[in-house]
Amino acid sequence: MKYRADKLFNAKKRIWELDFLRGLAILLMVFDHFMYDLSILPWFFTNFYSVMTEGMFNWWNIGYDFFTSGFRTVCHYIFATLFLLITGISCTLTHSNVVRATRLLIFAAILTAATAFADTVANLDALIVFGIIHCMAVSVFVYAAINRIFKDDVFLLAFGAAFIVAGILIPWYDMDFVVLPGGAEGFVTAIKACFGFVRAGSDHFPLFPCCGVVLWGAYIGKKFYPDKKSLLPALDGQWNSFISSVGRHTVWVYMLHQPVVAGIILFFGLINGLEVF
Repeated sequence: MKYRADKLFNAKKRIWELDFLRGLAILLMVFDHFMYDLSILPWFFTNFYSVMTEGMFNWWNIGYDFFTSGFRTVCHYIFATLFLLITGISCTLTHSNVVRATRLLIFAAILTAATAFADTVANLDALIVFGIIHCMAVSVFVYAAINRIFKDDVFLLAFGAAFIVAGILIPWYDMDFVVLPGGAEGFVTAIKACFGFVRAGSDHFPLFPCCGVVLWGAYIGKKFYPDKKSLLPALDGQWNSFISSVGRHTVWVYMLHQPVVAGIILFFGLINGLEVF
């Protein structure tokens, strides 16, 4: 099966299993965010508790129970790891990683600006300081630098291990989220959040340890995809077309899904008697 060029990553040939796994990971992330939005229905609507009876309001309990469950926590890290590994593998399939990383960085900046605006207008507490797109962009830059300076692939493993160990030693996953202050202190806090020394903003994926996962993915790509061809060509077919198509446009799905999901929830809430003011 031949796919059209993916302009974002500047790739003419696609490896279907990578697109499929990437698409699966992003669809599960969309589901995760949908459950999160359901869990914060009281934040969406000012009169939620006073009119909560039947219908969609029962979905609040489902969303809350799912999002606060241990099952969700484990699955969240598993599929985030899968997404980062595939990002690393993809680094080895193109010669334009600096361009690719720059485009991702532009998307990340737009995302931060948009969520900052949303916080200012609606006080949604949705600011993304250093999310997964930010992490991917910087990690691709790091890969490009390591790949240019060091010719032996073992350095990908070594630097990757250093990032991962640092992430384990810095217990960012157990930290409480902090509110980003203003001025110079806010800038310093944002830099600390990039590395994982503090936890700030939503969708937080610090370089320690996440960049290490990307670098290990790059090592896997070099070892398993040296010819840049699918390892499972016989299994390709129409059955994977939808998820693979999503996997070819993950950045756009990531950028646009949350307004769509929130808009759908808002619409159904309004027609069921809820109010936003």
